[in-house]
Amino acid sequence: MNIELIVIGKTSENYLKIGIQDYLSKISRFCSISINVLKSHTNKSLSTNEIIKLETKSIFQVIKPKDFLICLDLNGKKINSLELSKEIENLTNIGKRDLKFLIGGPYGISIDVKKRSNRMISLSPMTFSHQLVRLIFLEQLYRSFSILNYFPYHK
Repeated sequence: MNIELIVIGKTSENYLKIGIQDYLSKISRFCSISINVLKSHTNKSLSTNEIIKLETKSIFQVIKPKDFLICLDLNGKKINSLELSKEIENLTNIGKRDLKFLIGGPYGISIDVKKRSNRMISLSPMTFSHQLVRLIFLEQLYRSFSILNYFPYHK
Protein backbone atom coordinates (compact mmCIF):
# COMPACT_ATOMS: atom_id res chain seq x y z
CA MET A 1 0.00 0.00 0.00
CA ASN A 2 1.14 3.53 -0.80
CA ILE A 3 -0.14 6.46 1.22
CA GLU A 4 0.44 10.10 0.39
CA LEU A 5 -0.50 12.79 2.87
CA ILE A 6 -1.10 16.07 1.05
CA VAL A 7 -0.81 19.18 3.21
CA ILE A 8 -0.85 22.91 2.62
CA GLY A 9 2.20 24.78 3.90
CA LYS A 10 5.27 23.69 5.81
CA THR A 11 5.19 22.49 9.40
CA SER A 12 6.73 25.31 11.40
CA GLU A 13 6.93 23.98 14.97
CA ASN A 14 9.88 21.71 15.83
CA TYR A 15 7.88 19.55 18.24
CA LEU A 16 5.42 18.80 15.43
CA LYS A 17 8.23 18.04 12.97
CA ILE A 18 9.77 15.58 15.45
CA GLY A 19 6.43 13.86 16.12
CA ILE A 20 5.57 13.70 12.42
CA GLN A 21 8.92 12.10 11.57
CA ASP A 22 8.49 9.61 14.42
CA TYR A 23 5.10 8.44 13.15
CA LEU A 24 6.24 8.39 9.52
CA SER A 25 9.02 6.03 10.59
CA LYS A 26 6.58 3.82 12.50
CA ILE A 27 4.05 3.74 9.66
CA SER A 28 6.75 2.89 7.11
CA ARG A 29 6.95 -0.60 8.68
CA PHE A 30 3.51 -1.29 7.20
CA CYS A 31 3.39 0.67 3.95
CA SER A 32 5.07 3.26 1.81
CA ILE A 33 4.18 6.72 3.09
CA SER A 34 5.10 10.22 1.99
CA ILE A 35 4.06 13.79 2.66
CA ASN A 36 3.48 16.16 -0.24
CA VAL A 37 3.74 19.73 1.07
CA LEU A 38 1.99 22.18 -1.22
CA LYS A 39 2.78 25.88 -1.15
CA SER A 40 0.77 27.96 1.27
CA HIS A 41 -0.71 31.03 -0.37
CA THR A 42 -1.41 32.85 2.86
CA ASN A 43 -0.74 36.44 2.00
CA LYS A 44 -2.14 39.58 3.55
CA SER A 45 -2.91 41.02 0.12
CA LEU A 46 -5.11 38.06 -0.89
CA SER A 47 -8.67 37.40 0.22
CA THR A 48 -9.67 34.11 1.79
CA ASN A 49 -11.46 33.13 -1.44
CA GLU A 50 -8.36 33.91 -3.52
CA ILE A 51 -6.20 31.81 -1.19
CA ILE A 52 -8.61 28.87 -1.37
CA LYS A 53 -8.71 29.12 -5.19
CA LEU A 54 -4.91 29.03 -5.41
CA GLU A 55 -4.70 26.11 -2.99
CA THR A 56 -7.42 24.26 -4.92
CA LYS A 57 -5.42 24.68 -8.13
CA SER A 58 -2.32 23.25 -6.38
CA ILE A 59 -4.33 20.32 -5.02
CA PHE A 60 -5.76 19.43 -8.42
CA GLN A 61 -2.25 19.50 -9.91
CA VAL A 62 -1.21 16.59 -7.64
CA ILE A 63 -4.45 14.58 -7.71
CA LYS A 64 -4.88 12.25 -10.66
CA PRO A 65 -8.36 11.16 -11.81
CA LYS A 66 -7.75 7.56 -10.65
CA ASP A 67 -6.47 8.54 -7.20
CA PHE A 68 -8.54 7.57 -4.18
CA LEU A 69 -8.79 10.80 -2.21
CA ILE A 70 -9.82 11.03 1.42
CA CYS A 71 -10.22 14.56 2.77
CA LEU A 72 -9.98 15.37 6.45
CA ASP A 73 -12.67 17.91 7.17
CA LEU A 74 -14.57 19.06 10.23
CA ASN A 75 -17.84 18.19 8.45
CA GLY A 76 -16.68 14.76 7.29
CA LYS A 77 -17.98 11.48 8.66
CA LYS A 78 -17.13 11.11 12.35
CA ILE A 79 -15.18 7.88 12.79
CA ASN A 80 -13.23 6.29 15.61
CA SER A 81 -9.88 4.49 15.48
CA LEU A 82 -11.40 1.06 14.86
CA GLU A 83 -13.54 2.42 12.04
CA LEU A 84 -10.51 4.04 10.40
CA SER A 85 -8.63 0.74 10.54
CA LYS A 86 -11.64 -1.05 8.99
CA GLU A 87 -11.85 1.61 6.27
CA ILE A 88 -8.18 1.06 5.39
CA GLU A 89 -8.66 -2.71 5.43
CA ASN A 90 -11.77 -2.48 3.22
CA LEU A 91 -10.03 -0.21 0.72
CA THR A 92 -7.09 -2.61 0.57
CA ASN A 93 -9.46 -5.56 0.06
CA ILE A 94 -11.12 -3.89 -2.94
CA GLY A 95 -7.75 -3.15 -4.53
CA LYS A 96 -7.22 0.47 -3.53
CA ARG A 97 -3.47 0.33 -2.97
CA ASP A 98 -2.74 4.04 -3.43
CA LEU A 99 -4.48 6.32 -0.98
CA LYS A 100 -4.19 10.07 -0.77
CA PHE A 101 -5.24 11.90 2.36
CA LEU A 102 -5.66 15.67 2.24
CA ILE A 103 -5.34 18.09 5.13
CA GLY A 104 -6.22 21.58 3.97
CA GLY A 105 -4.73 24.86 5.07
CA PRO A 106 -6.00 27.31 7.67
CA TYR A 107 -9.02 28.22 5.53
CA GLY A 108 -10.08 24.65 4.82
CA ILE A 109 -10.71 23.07 1.44
CA SER A 110 -12.89 24.21 -1.43
CA ILE A 111 -16.23 22.74 -2.37
CA ASP A 112 -14.65 21.54 -5.64
CA VAL A 113 -12.06 19.48 -3.75
CA LYS A 114 -14.77 18.14 -1.44
CA LYS A 115 -16.82 17.07 -4.46
CA ARG A 116 -13.77 15.32 -5.95
CA SER A 117 -13.00 13.42 -2.77
CA ASN A 118 -13.98 9.77 -2.50
CA ARG A 119 -14.43 10.03 1.26
CA MET A 120 -14.52 12.80 3.82
CA ILE A 121 -13.70 12.01 7.42
CA SER A 122 -13.46 14.05 10.59
CA LEU A 123 -10.98 13.35 13.35
CA SER A 124 -13.03 15.22 15.94
CA PRO A 125 -15.81 17.75 16.34
CA MET A 126 -13.16 20.00 17.88
CA THR A 127 -11.09 22.35 15.73
CA PHE A 128 -7.31 21.82 15.67
CA SER A 129 -4.64 23.81 13.86
CA HIS A 130 -4.01 22.36 10.41
CA GLN A 131 -0.40 21.67 11.42
CA LEU A 132 -1.37 19.80 14.59
CA VAL A 133 -3.87 17.71 12.62
CA ARG A 134 -0.93 16.28 10.66
CA LEU A 135 0.52 14.76 13.81
CA ILE A 136 -2.84 13.63 15.17
CA PHE A 137 -3.78 11.98 11.88
CA LEU A 138 -0.44 10.20 11.54
CA GLU A 139 -0.84 8.84 15.07
CA GLN A 140 -4.29 7.54 14.12
CA LEU A 141 -2.92 6.05 10.92
CA TYR A 142 -0.22 4.24 12.91
CA ARG A 143 -2.88 3.08 15.38
CA SER A 144 -4.93 1.72 12.45
CA PHE A 145 -2.03 -0.31 11.11
CA SER A 146 -1.29 -1.53 14.65
CA ILE A 147 -4.89 -2.72 14.97
CA LEU A 148 -4.79 -4.45 11.58
CA ASN A 149 -1.48 -6.15 12.38
CA TYR A 150 -2.35 -7.09 15.96
CA PHE A 151 0.34 -4.88 17.48
CA PRO A 152 -0.21 -4.13 21.18
CA TYR A 153 -0.18 -0.33 20.59
CA HIS A 154 -4.00 -0.01 20.58
CA LYS A 155 -5.54 -1.07 23.86
